[in-house]
Amino acid sequence: RTPSLGRVLGVANSVVSPGRRSVSFFNAGPTDATITGGVLKPGESVTFDAGGQGDTLDSLSYITIATGDLVISSIT
Repeated sequence: RTPSLGRVLGVANSVVSPGRRSVSFFNAGPTDATITGGVLKPGESVTFDAGGQGDTLDSLSYITIATGDLVISSIT
């Protein structure tokens, strides 16, 4: 298993690539972020877990605006 941690600052409209075992998003910014079509308010976090042994997630989309600060961690 390989962990990764990244931070997205400012405007972004992107995806976390498929094939991850788990992905977590933390909204460290002062404005809402959009994760797979849902709103993640400032200070909130959400984790997606593939579940069973060998299962992986599909791609996960995210959108932030100019003041965005989104922390993304994952396990491959």
